Amino acid sequence: LNRKDGATLWKEVIHDGSLPYMHQKNSHASSTPAFDGERVFTTFAVDSAVWASAVSLEGEILWQTEVGPFSSKHGYGASPCIYKSAVIVAADHHGVGYIAAIDRETGEILWRKSRLTGASFATPVVAHVAERDQLLLSGQNRVVSYDPATGEELWTCDGSANSTANTLA
Repeated sequence: LNRKDGATLWKEVIHDGSLPYMHQKNSHASSTPAFDGERVFTTFAVDSAVWASAVSLEGEILWQTEVGPFSSKHGYGASPCIYKSAVIVAADHHGVGYIAAIDRETGEILWRKSRLTGASFATPVVAHVAERDQLLLSGQNRVVSYDPATGEELWTCDGSANSTANTLA
């Protein structure tokens, strides 16, 4: 949309497929897109999977990547997180959850790590903590810190709630 007058500049269908069950207070567009100054990154749950997409400022779909499976309890809600050359996507659901880093240029999955089973909707966030970058994610009755470059788990602690729908920042 044009920021000055709200006029539509372009319109593009990102995905066309079956949508998962969602809670009546949720939306299939709950995730907030991320923007790196060149590309808009979106995440959607379609056809029993989470998909990440990159779209140019002109509305051209640059790439689409199936990040992994998704079994819905109340829908999908985590927003993508940008870190250096990657966009990071989380998907906690009724199956084994996961967090993954995707190359912003190519859509190639750089790393993907399994998480516990359990529906949660938290958005990952990168913070500089204890003199290093840490990727933080809540949910499943714990908070986990990952190395955002590799996905290696740095630490975990009990807390938060089984199902969260927020960032830790």
